[in-house]
Amino acid sequence: VLELWRRAQYDEHARMQRHILYYLLKKYEQADVTGSVTRRRLEHEEQVGIWRIESRKTLDIPAQVVDMGKLQEFHRESGMLPKEHTLPWESDACIINIDYPLGRTAYFILSKIAEHLQKVLGVYIIGKAASLTAEVGDLLIPYTVTDLNTDNTFFINNCIHINDISGILQGDCEVYDNQKAVTVLGTFLQNRSMVDSMLLRGFTDIEMEAGPYLSAVYEMIFPKRYPEHETVVIRDSDPELGIIHYVSDNPLRDRKLGDGSLSFGGIEATYTATETVLAKIINRERARSLDQQV
Repeated sequence: VLELWRRAQYDEHARMQRHILYYLLKKYEQADVTGSVTRRRLEHEEQVGIWRIESRKTLDIPAQVVDMGKLQEFHRESGMLPKEHTLPWESDACIINIDYPLGRTAYFILSKIAEHLQKVLGVYIIGKAASLTAEVGDLLIPYTVTDLNTDNTFFINNCIHINDISGILQGDCEVYDNQKAVTVLGTFLQNRSMVDSMLLRGFTDIEMEAGPYLSAVYEMIFPKRYPEHETVVIRDSDPELGIIHYVSDNPLRDRKLGDGSLSFGGIEATYTATETVLAKIINRERARSLDQQV
C-alpha cells in the first residue's frame, strides 16, 4: 500500500488517493471492535443519500440505494464530491447497487427488481473474472458472452469502452476490450483440460454472472421468457448496458480458478471499474435531463 500511495502523490486529480483511503477505511473498520467507526460512516452516508440494506433472509446479498438528487444537494452544500462526479441539475433517479450475487442468483434478483420498478435506465455489471491472457488486477471489457447455463451466446452493445478507462489509469493496470466471455456454472468446476479448450475456442474471460444478468435484461427488453440454445443480439440502448470485469486470477498460471485474493493488487482495477460505471450513470442522467428540457 505504501508503494501505491507514493505513486498516488503524482495523481493530479487525487483519484488514486481516494481509492487507497477507501480501501484502508474497510480495514480500519474491521479493526474497530466497538463498531463506532462503521456507525459514523453509515450515519454520514444516510445524510448524503446513501442507504445500505442488509440481507436478513435467504440470500446473503446486501445492497445500496443511492438517491442521486440528495447526493447532488449534499455536493452543493459541501463541495466535497469530485468535480467530475457532479450533477448540474435536479435528478430524480436512484442507483441500486447489489453486492453481489453468484451465478443464477443474478438473474433472479435483477428480474425481481425489474418487476417492481417503473423504469430501468441502465444495467451496469462489475464483476471479477479469470482471464486466460491478462494479469491479475487488469480490466476486461467483453462484447460477447456465452452462457453455459442456457447455452446462449449474447452479442451486446457494451456502453463501456477502453477510452472511458485508459485516460484515468495510473498504476500497472491494463485494459483489454473486445473480449469473449464465458459464464461457467462454478469457479471450481473447471479443470486444466476444460480451460485449455476454452482458450482454443477464443474465450479470454471466465466468470459466473454475465449470462444470467443478460437473460434478465433480455426479458426487460422483450416481453417473453429468455431463450435457450440460441444466438441472442441485444443492441437496444434502453436500458443502457455496460459490463466490465476485473481480473482476479489466471488459471493457466495459477493452480485453479478462484485461488487466492486480489488484496492490494486489485485496488486500481476494482475502484476504476466502479468510477467508470458511475461516470456512465452521470452521463446518462445528463443526457436525460437535456432531453426533458427540450
